[in-house]
Amino acid sequence: MNALVKRIATGFRGVASGWKNFWFTPSLPDTLALIRHLRRSHAALHHVVWSINLDSFLGGMRGSIHKRLHSSAKLRTAITTLELFVLIDSPALLWMAHIARAVVFAMLTVGFCTRVVAVLAVGD
Repeated sequence: MNALVKRIATGFRGVASGWKNFWFTPSLPDTLALIRHLRRSHAALHHVVWSINLDSFLGGMRGSIHKRLHSSAKLRTAITTLELFVLIDSPALLWMAHIARAVVFAMLTVGFCTRVVAVLAVGD
């Protein structure tokens, strides 16, 4: 029984050591920076694609996303940025909000004022 307890304790020490090494060993942030850059570029690309036909895609009650959101009970309960875009019924206001979000993601992609614009990008 004593040998079993020692093996379990050694195993736990190994797991704890691995956990500590994973989180606290200094390493270069290059991979994380690349992942963040790709995610921001992806979000900016979404806004570029939406610009092709924004009014029919997101355009308030007549947009195709509005019909999909309200045809599914699961999506109806989700509060997302896309749903907030669907609530805008004025085409001019929709374009203003769309351009503002595109500028936010472009700023994030290039790394300009990231602490400020990251707060504005929450939800996407």
